[in-house]
Amino acid sequence: MSGPPCCTEILRGTAGESPFSRIIGLGYYDGLLSGFAQCGRCGNEFSFDCLEDQGGESLRIFCFRRIAAGGMDRLVKNLSRHLEPRWPVWIPVWSFPSVDIEQQLSGEVRALEATAGGERRVIAWDLERHQILAARDYPSAPPPDWIVYCGLRRNPDPE
Repeated sequence: MSGPPCCTEILRGTAGESPFSRIIGLGYYDGLLSGFAQCGRCGNEFSFDCLEDQGGESLRIFCFRRIAAGGMDRLVKNLSRHLEPRWPVWIPVWSFPSVDIEQQLSGEVRALEATAGGERRVIAWDLERHQILAARDYPSAPPPDWIVYCGLRRNPDPE
């Protein structure tokens, strides 16, 4: 089968094209910081949080954890009542007709995040090129430099 690999290949450490065909970005600052992602091949769903970025560069290091199957579909269905999804990366503007709706949807996001469990994986992701550069086990203690932990070189600071 051609096209992007399955997330199971990426999570084992095979670098390559990102397998994520649907991404909901809930945290954003000069690029994705947190959200949910779904594999375009097998449908596995994940929660992700940024561990490190290179100050405006497209490389981000994330922690990925599986979430409950169907969770993204439920969230998309409920968000879509108020906002129009845009794929493959949807960064919804968190503005709703009422505070009650915002609180309900924020509660749904928290509930979905709470389903994240099991194995945590560290993923080095080039967001601009849509490439996964490395995947590693989550260490027992955070390393001093996540980029180096992933086997990558840190870009020198521009002078």
